Amino acid sequence: MIVKRLQDPEHSLFAAYALARLIKNGSDVIRPVVIESAAPKHLLGLLEHNMFTGAVENETGEKVLRTLLKSDDLRAAVIEAGAIDTLVRMLRSGVITKTQAVLAFLHVLNNHDDGVGLIIAHAHQLVEAALHPLGSEQWAQQRHGTCAIHELAMMSELEKEVYKNGIPKLLAMLSSKKPCEVLGAVTALRALSHHSKESLFAMGGFRHWIDLEYPQITYELVCVATLRTSRVSSMGGFST
Repeated sequence: MIVKRLQDPEHSLFAAYALARLIKNGSDVIRPVVIESAAPKHLLGLLEHNMFTGAVENETGEKVLRTLLKSDDLRAAVIEAGAIDTLVRMLRSGVITKTQAVLAFLHVLNNHDDGVGLIIAHAHQLVEAALHPLGSEQWAQQRHGTCAIHELAMMSELEKEVYKNGIPKLLAMLSSKKPCEVLGAVTALRALSHHSKESLFAMGGFRHWIDLEYPQITYELVCVATLRTSRVSSMGGFST
């Protein structure tokens, strides 16, 4: 009954809460039944439909999700049920609520060794998906894509992928004939390059930013993005 309720929009979060209590306090007989049911797939459905943003019994949806994923077996089952495909699809949508849900899910996974391994193994897919909305003709989607790529760059497991492969793609977008793509690239580059030369040198970890593994990352990106802004304006990009 609880597993079935996960599909009901009106009761899904409460069902997830009840499931979390069962997983946390239930016997060794209950856990395998839950894990082998459709629950892992339904939980991904809740994530994709933004059902973990509410609260139930004085617990936030994110806390409910965190409790569920503390179970090694359930976490593995959720991953196996297609977690990466779901996260990629959500990031590509450029919808802010979906982007926020993905970031929350990744932060929860990041607390577990197998979750960290999953993030690292699929770093390329996640970054590619976050870049996708930057080429949209809708400014809202570009803005949300910028938020996503910036937040992914803040995660140590994804930082290298953003700077090694994401930045070259953004720089290539600056040569696009589509104003919307140039605008998306400019916005993302500015978000990723928010330090001036002086502040970078003042940072204790400045050498990290000019390490050979990150050949594109210098304060000059700020200048590149700024110069390209005028080009976008002249092409009518800011009206998208």
